[in-house]
Amino acid sequence: MASREHDFIEKNEAGLLSMLQEMVRVPTVNPPGEDYREMVDLLATQSRDAGLRVDIHQVPEKEVRALLGTADYPRYNLIARWDVGAEKTVHFNAHYDVVPVSGDWRFGDAFTPGVSGGAVYGRGSGDMKGSIAALLMAIRALRESGSQPAFNIECSFTADEETGGQLGAGYVVREGL
Repeated sequence: MASREHDFIEKNEAGLLSMLQEMVRVPTVNPPGEDYREMVDLLATQSRDAGLRVDIHQVPEKEVRALLGTADYPRYNLIARWDVGAEKTVHFNAHYDVVPVSGDWRFGDAFTPGVSGGAVYGRGSGDMKGSIAALLMAIRALRESGSQPAFNIECSFTADEETGGQLGAGYVVREGL
């Protein structure tokens, strides 16, 4: 990235931190697949704020029930796009679910994000909500600096990576999304 993009990110470090903390506060524990809709709605807002076109895809209840034995926890996947009219597209995939919680946490509970020594603590801050926040901030930096990517940019934010991904990235691929 050029200096303009770096400057934007540096000036918006507090916004990046806030975005990540907001994601960590959503307890997307899998299994069973809690709060997925809340997370996808949050990611949709953040993606739109980054100037991306957003499509939310709910996995059909029949498919969820067939794989999990229940449809009590619906599955959602989000596709966000920035079409610059390029011939090729680069795709970034990230999952928003997190493994179940155990043990003691440095800052209250696993979903109370805290900062210490330049690091963010909280379930998902490293795997992989932090990556989602960084990706969205990088896209914002490109847009805000007036940079035009050489490729269309496409992101999938998917469910269920922590349990195999069949209803997340697997669904996105099977459906050609």
